[in-house]
Amino acid sequence: MRALFAVLALVVAPAVAGAQSGVQWTRDRAATLVSKDVGSERWAITYRLDDGHVTGNVFRTDGGPASFIDCDRTSVTDTDATFDCYGADACEAAPCPESQYTLIRSGISLPIAFFFPPGDGPGGTGTVADLLGTWRFTVDAVGGGTDTFTYRFDRLENDDRRAVGEEVGSGDDITARASGNDIEMFEQENVDCRKYVFHFDGLDRLEGKQSFTARVPFSDDCDTFEIGDDHAFVAERIS
Repeated sequence: MRALFAVLALVVAPAVAGAQSGVQWTRDRAATLVSKDVGSERWAITYRLDDGHVTGNVFRTDGGPASFIDCDRTSVTDTDATFDCYGADACEAAPCPESQYTLIRSGISLPIAFFFPPGDGPGGTGTVADLLGTWRFTVDAVGGGTDTFTYRFDRLENDDRRAVGEEVGSGDDITARASGNDIEMFEQENVDCRKYVFHFDGLDRLEGKQSFTARVPFSDDCDTFEIGDDHAFVAERIS
């Protein structure tokens, strides 16, 4: 274990640039599963999106027993995350107290891209599937001030290319789909539709503009022709 601690402390930051093998999302996209070579070790870990907690195994190249890591994320930016990491050997028999974990090192910095598939992840690269959850939209209002709306996306349709849900409170249907480099969302109100065009600014924040379009007669569809002025908005994930 002491040798492993030294390896992690010394090679983790520079080694990730050349780390090989893969990453996959969990089915609910609440975490990523990472299997990569870091220096001379193989890391098989889970990265939890809501709080950045990392857990998993580190396997030695000499075939020795795997060690276990448990890391708290202490800070994060669009490009890097910092962790305090603890390690332990396998628990031989109960009880298995917290004291079996020893601090490896504080302030370990890793590129956030290490935890995501190539081309994916936070920082403007979120997908329609990353909308699943509840969001608070704050829209610049006419004449000053802001209007606030809460939307909940609860499922994916059309081969996961469209997220659907409702406005919390009114029950109005909402749909969102990719549109070029942005995401286009509609809320179907009684007479017209609210239209949002936005991008991810980190996995838990959206930025874009809101406008209105007409409802297509005799259907539940929203027209794409915008009515009136655009209004800037931001949205933050609340669950």
